[in-house]
Amino acid sequence: MSQIPPMETLDCEGEPASIGLRWEKWKRGLELYLTATNVTTPEAKKATLLHMGGLPLQEIYYNIPETVTEGIDVYTVAVQKTRTIKRKIDHPPPTTNATKKFKGKPKHEEVDYIFHLDGDESIICSIGEVDVEMLIDSGSKCNIINDVTWELLKSKGIRVNNQVKNPDKIFMAYGSQHPLIVLGCFDSSINVGNGSKLDKQTFYVVKSGTKNLLGKDTATKLGVLRVGLKVNAIEGTFPKIKGV
Repeated sequence: MSQIPPMETLDCEGEPASIGLRWEKWKRGLELYLTATNVTTPEAKKATLLHMGGLPLQEIYYNIPETVTEGIDVYTVAVQKTRTIKRKIDHPPPTTNATKKFKGKPKHEEVDYIFHLDGDESIICSIGEVDVEMLIDSGSKCNIINDVTWELLKSKGIRVNNQVKNPDKIFMAYGSQHPLIVLGCFDSSINVGNGSKLDKQTFYVVKSGTKNLLGKDTATKLGVLRVGLKVNAIEGTFPKIKGV
């Protein structure tokens, strides 16, 4: 094995405005390192990328569900998944009604990206003592329900706190150039079929959404999502949504 010293890990948590440039420089260095150390197989190149990238980059990789695309090797897939860290600089926060509310010095808005892909599991949750169908979205940190579901929840007497209209939040669907329209947010309790319950979680209501999404953070706390090699592994038995 070559005595070439290992690369430094990618700084994923530094200045957000320069993450795109840091990624490109680090990726260029990685390609040189792979050539110099004669690492040639896709599996070995993928392992080197994740090992050298460090734990934050590994979390990005494992929290985007695996997809199999014919003709694309595992290293190319790993590069495509981990390079999503660039999207904060490639797609700067758009101007929305929420950002216009600020007075004086503009406030930096962070974009939350939604990475839902086919294969994510669906379960039934009780939000504010009302059952609702949710899709576990291992690529999103936040809980999102659509406006139709919100009206249904209200008609069934959902118990909520801290309702906010037009919150200062920006969501972008992965690959989209346009933000979702966020109508409001609220706090409520949530419990699932394995007996786990959280007394206070935040839910965002979006206009014309097609899915109700249970974010990674809440799903992990409820024990219905294991973060790691088997991202979408579901613990316990839950009723599935028919037809999803």
